[in-house]
Amino acid sequence: YIAENDDAVISLPDYSVMAWGIPKDATADEVSKHFEQFGVVADCVVVKDRGTVMGTRMKRSKLLDQLVALKIDAAYYEAKGRTALLTLQKKRIEKKKEAIIKCDETIQEKLKKGFDSVCAFVTFEESKYRANCVTEFKRGTYLQGLFQSDKLRFRDEHVIKLKPAPESSDVLWENVLRVHPVVKFLRKFLSYLCIFALLLCAIGVVV
Repeated sequence: YIAENDDAVISLPDYSVMAWGIPKDATADEVSKHFEQFGVVADCVVVKDRGTVMGTRMKRSKLLDQLVALKIDAAYYEAKGRTALLTLQKKRIEKKKEAIIKCDETIQEKLKKGFDSVCAFVTFEESKYRANCVTEFKRGTYLQGLFQSDKLRFRDEHVIKLKPAPESSDVLWENVLRVHPVVKFLRKFLSYLCIFALLLCAIGVVV
């Protein structure tokens, strides 16, 4: 009974891990090969940073909405015989179309350049391989990820940060962004500074 129920609650995270710290040009084949030292890898998906193109797509969507509104107004002016306003509206429509075309060109350029790798989802054939992977990373990673053994580092230089894989869902990971190390440092610095200020305030109140 216990074995049957245990099997029933097994999910994807029991077989998978998330690998952060991979270089921008890392491929799924490379990451998969790196993790094969812990066991048979069933699947490997590298998440790409598509945030650079999402902003342009959102801008294009807003321009399309504005274009529709301009066309509706133009139809109204034409029906009412307001020639001057109609002429002005047509010029606005043409400018809006040009802006949309520029957005399309920008999107195509970004698609041709490709996207940076952010992290990877690695799924093993058996849960014991995943457990072996987690154990090895715990043993070979020191000082909260500042140092790592040679066999764990990707391409012998990139420190990999292993995290549990989330439950499977229909969410598209297109908006996962690579946070710059300087930004990470500033965020931590500001957090510690706020904590220090609060401590000083608390001490001042007590004293």
